Amino acid sequence: MFAPVAGRLCEQPLEARRAWLAQLPAAGYAPLFGESLTEATLCSLVDTASAHAAAAVDADLALQVLRGLSRVKRFDMLVMFLDAPALAKVQA
Repeated sequence: MFAPVAGRLCEQPLEARRAWLAQLPAAGYAPLFGESLTEATLCSLVDTASAHAAAAVDADLALQVLRGLSRVKRFDMLVMFLDAPALAKVQA
C-alpha cells in the first residue's frame, strides 16, 4: 500500500501527502525507504510536515514525520548536503 506511493510522493498535492503520512507510523519509514530516500522525497516530506505544523493543523503529524525520517539510514547523509533553505525547514 505505501511503497508504490512513496516513489511518487513528490508529485502529490500537499493534502494527499498529509493523508498518506497520517497512515504511516514513524516506525514504518525505515523499512519503506530503506536506503532509497532521495533529497526530493525528503524535502517533500519536510514541506508537508512544516506546512501543517506552521498552520497548527497537525503538529503531531510533523513530529511523527521527523521521528520517522530520523530512523531512515540516508537521512543524516541527505541532511548534510541540503541547501540552506531546505536545511532551515528540517531544523524548524
